[in-house]
Amino acid sequence: MKPEIPKVENRQAQAARNSLIVAAFSAVLVVLPFYEGNPLSDIWGIAFIALCSFFTSLIVALMFQKRSKKMKSLLNQSMLLAAWDMDKQMKDIYVKEFRREIYSRSKMLLWVITGFFVFFTVIFLFIVKDDWPLFLGIMGSCYLVIFIAAISAPPYYTSRNKSGDGHVLIGSKYIYINGYFHNWDFPLSGLSRIEPISKPFRGIELVYYFTVRRNVQTQEIRIPTPEFLDSEKLIVQIQAENT
Repeated sequence: MKPEIPKVENRQAQAARNSLIVAAFSAVLVVLPFYEGNPLSDIWGIAFIALCSFFTSLIVALMFQKRSKKMKSLLNQSMLLAAWDMDKQMKDIYVKEFRREIYSRSKMLLWVITGFFVFFTVIFLFIVKDDWPLFLGIMGSCYLVIFIAAISAPPYYTSRNKSGDGHVLIGSKYIYINGYFHNWDFPLSGLSRIEPISKPFRGIELVYYFTVRRNVQTQEIRIPTPEFLDSEKLIVQIQAENT
């Protein structure tokens, strides 16, 4: 018997469509500079930027199209193992834990970036010499942008989680939780470990890895589970599909 699933919007498909729209608009901007009688005639810089935008949007569209098909396999239950809705208590605990983790990661990252900025700024101050006020202004401006981004990210993602739909869809290699889609079935990626947890809530802890420019990175997900779910059985099912 297949699990009942909540009504979930396939946002991956929407992202793919939006990227195709941007690609189509960029293609028009690439062509216009070649024709006389329009405001972009002979403005080749626009054509070059639009060409870069076209290829980037096309790649993003293809990426999200693949993710859309994977999300669809959860929605049509062909790859679905379990599904449930987080109640208010489960979601509140989940969001609280998410907030704690993202604030901790952002704080650590900011300290590392600050260290690098200070280190390189001190070194280059001895090199630039007479131009040090301009150099210091540029470095300070760059750091200010990064600092604002770092302190803005935790509130932004916490707010998104609070307004999330609370739905959970579990597949063997795909997971949808509270508005976010995760998958680890692409090249140089996979499941590192999965196990039951009792703190900070009853649930499942899952860690998958992926490779970016030869660097292996990991993503840890803690998923709150309802009392009726047999977490051990679900874990065995997922492990069997990832060996």
